[in-house]
Amino acid sequence: MKNKLFLIIFSLLVINDVCFAQMEGGDRRPSMDGGGKGGMMRPEDRGHAERKMKRESEKRKENLKEGNGKTKGVVYLFGFSRSFGDSLVYISDLNKVDSLALEKKTRFLPYRYEFSLQFEEYLEGERKLSRQTTCVFYGKSKKKMQKRLTKMKKRYLNMDNVSIVNVSTDEFNFMHPVDRFRLYE
Repeated sequence: MKNKLFLIIFSLLVINDVCFAQMEGGDRRPSMDGGGKGGMMRPEDRGHAERKMKRESEKRKENLKEGNGKTKGVVYLFGFSRSFGDSLVYISDLNKVDSLALEKKTRFLPYRYEFSLQFEEYLEGERKLSRQTTCVFYGKSKKKMQKRLTKMKKRYLNMDNVSIVNVSTDEFNFMHPVDRFRLYE
């Protein structure tokens, strides 16, 4: 019993560290524009961030019109969520997001915090869950990501006191953060 409890707590801590290890500068507070050091944004900088998001949206549209959104700009991802006070694990289906390339040097997913936040907001809003620790797994290869997804599901199926809840693409889809930003305009 102690070994299982230790394994569960250890796996949650590892998942939590994986979620935050990808944030720049080791700062756990995300910025509002999806990059750089965290903290609150000054009101005069907010206009700059909005203009930047608008420019990125226009570039994305141009790339789609020209046909530049090929495999280099496609990222596959799925969401994972677990609460310390619940025995349920929520795992979304594999989603495809176009016009989004990984950063060249670090291979990090831009706007990765926003994707995690989308999954958390879905669980809090639609499923009425609170205090969920969410994480997003991503990659360029659909085959590798499908393999990682089945490996995650298999890991939690083997645990006795954990149940997996699959979140299908009919219920939840990841949205490009630039498009999501435009919904609020």
